[in-house]
Amino acid sequence: MSRLVTTFSYLLIPALVLRFGEIRALMWTRLVSAGLTLAFAFIDWYPLALTVLFVYRVITHFGMPIRQSFASSLVPAEEIATAVGVSNFTRMTLRTAAPTVAGYMFESLNMTLPFLSGAVLVALNAGFYFGFYGEEELMES
Repeated sequence: MSRLVTTFSYLLIPALVLRFGEIRALMWTRLVSAGLTLAFAFIDWYPLALTVLFVYRVITHFGMPIRQSFASSLVPAEEIATAVGVSNFTRMTLRTAAPTVAGYMFESLNMTLPFLSGAVLVALNAGFYFGFYGEEELMES
């Protein structure tokens, strides 16, 4: 269901990118998803947790085309397919390993640790995007 809603939200992406720029739009989608992940770790009422998870999935899928568009702008036209392929391969490899690592954390360490560590990594990712590319975007504004 969240993917269906995300499909319609893709229509808003061009306006969002035009208004805020690719880096700020990407940064804010990452920060919002990190905040939702953090919130999810501490919610104990199932209907609210389900709603937060649904919104998280929409926001996460919403950021993917922005990231791919931005990555495509960094490489020459003949290397776009390779760049997107490498980016998606890396992302999917980490997503494949994540359940095993999270399962270990759930079982052996702490029930909230996978959510907390994931939120920190996503927030760091947003900071890295801004740190590496944000100043260029601010100069263009």
